[in-house]
Amino acid sequence: MITVQKALDAMKAAGLIIDWQMQTHKEECWDGKELKWKSPKVTSEKLHVSDETYGRSSMLYIRAVSAEIAKECAKAVHAIGGKPNWSWCSDNPTCFELQVSAFHGWHWWE
Repeated sequence: MITVQKALDAMKAAGLIIDWQMQTHKEECWDGKELKWKSPKVTSEKLHVSDETYGRSSMLYIRAVSAEIAKECAKAVHAIGGKPNWSWCSDNPTCFELQVSAFHGWHWWE
């Protein structure tokens, strides 16, 4: 399994994204505790990247402007060991999910 950094660096090297960085978010809960999580902020005109973490599984959700761009992105991450999952959004050829090494992303606390 590849890391978020490795996946996004591969997309950048392929010319699919301009830049990216990990952002830290904070939110106060009803019980006064503070939740913290990270998410990648991606700058791109070709892709939208979102994330979610379920326990120890972290996912990147890739939405491209076209099926061709999505295939190019999938090829870039596959070349470095990633495994694009097209069944996540099987009726839309511009979307796929990519499991990455666990990180404290959105919903990691659930």
